[in-house]
Order: sequence, then structure tokens, then C-alpha cells
Amino acid sequence: MVFKIASILAPTFAGIAIIKLQFNQFIILNSITFLIAALFTLPIKYENKNQTIQKKASPFDHLKSGLKYFWGNKIIFWSVVLISFANIAVGSYNVNLVNMIQNDLNLSANVYGVVLTFYSVGSFLINLLLSVYKIKKFRGYIYLTSLCVAGLLYTTVFFVKTLLLYIIFFLVGSSFTITSYISTLILYELSLEEYRSRVLGIASISTFLSPVGFLVWRVVGDVMKSSSAIGLAGCIIMLIALFGFTTSIKEY
Repeated sequence: MVFKIASILAPTFAGIAIIKLQFNQFIILNSITFLIAALFTLPIKYENKNQTIQKKASPFDHLKSGLKYFWGNKIIFWSVVLISFANIAVGSYNVNLVNMIQNDLNLSANVYGVVLTFYSVGSFLINLLLSVYKIKKFRGYIYLTSLCVAGLLYTTVFFVKTLLLYIIFFLVGSSFTITSYISTLILYELSLEEYRSRVLGIASISTFLSPVGFLVWRVVGDVMKSSSAIGLAGCIIMLIALFGFTTSIKEY
């Protein structure tokens, strides 16, 4: 829970810092926070346990068996594939939102920090709700529907005013949190313990695709309005979610 709260609040503080500080000051602040985090790890004591490790298979064999298991479990496979492509589309939010607020909507840069705050609050509240009320039925449908709703909300930025923009990104944060929560459940509940680390390793590839999304949406943002780029990303996210309804995820 602490990790989730930190990951939710971080964009809010980052948005405020970007607005209040110069870029070089922001980089210095970011470096200092990393240094403080590293210093806090120094008091941690690690226990070395003498264990007899028997080499049963090479890393290549482990990877091969992990990929075979990953491919064989279609719910896990399609969940990771859909989230990977959705992460690329979500990159538009990180790349084009600031320019959309300042240039397309002619709003103050302070609005960007407030939008990030509303996004984080939506995510935080849904996380708290999910920590109390577990989703037990129709998780596949809820997973895909929340992703589709987030995409639909992206497409509404064409028509928004300031207050409505806050509400939209509050709901976007809520929707993406539900999607992330269920996709994580899929990885942990449906993978056997002996394959789980390999499955998680394969699933982590989706996070490495984020820079690809940043690059793509930077180029898209140069050839069209930023609000149009975010709307296009929303359409792509909806198509990904709708395609998900044709896969075995809906059975989860």
C-alpha cells in the first residue's frame, strides 16, 4: 500500500515542482531525492543464509520454459499484450498534456499541477476502495471496461473547460487504477509459483515500451494539436480494450 501511495502522489509533486522550479533545479531536486532514498537503505541488515544451490537448468532453459508457460496461459498472455500496447498509447498523457493545457486550451501552467493532483486523487481513492472491497466477479469484463472508459475519457479533451478537465482526469486516474489492479491480480493469481518470477519478468517488458510511447507521441504532437494527439491515443486505447473482449481475458 505504501508503494502504491508513493507512486500515486509522485506525479502530483513532480507536476508542482516542474511549475515552481527551473528545469536544472528540478533535476537537482530529483537527484537529491534519489540520494536520500539510497541513504535510507544503509541501516537495512541483510541475513546471509548458507544454502546449497543446485544448478538444474541454464538461464536459457529457464527463459524458454517461462516463455512457453507464458504463451500457454492465454489470459496472462493477452493481459500483458494489451497492457503493453495501452502503455504506449498512455504516453500521450505524459508528452502532450502540458502543451495542450498551455497552448490548445490557453490555460495557466498551474492547471497542469492541479490536473495531476486530481489524477492522483482518483487513483488514491480507488486504491483505498479496492483495499477494502475486493473484486471477485466479472473481473475480466471490469478490467476491459475500465480500460475502455479511460480511452473514452481521453477523447473528450477536445471539448473541455478547466473544471471539467479536472473531473476527466480524476476519472481517468480511477479507471487506470482499476485496470492496473486487475492486471496485477492476473499475473499473481493465474501463474504457478515456480513460473511467477519468469512471468513477471516477461510482463515487465511493457514498462520498457513507455519510452517508445514518449517518442511516438512527441512526433505526433509535432504534426497535430496536442488535444488531437490525446484524443487519438484515447481512440487507440478503446480499440485495444474492445479487442480484449474477443480474447479469453473476459473469462477471468
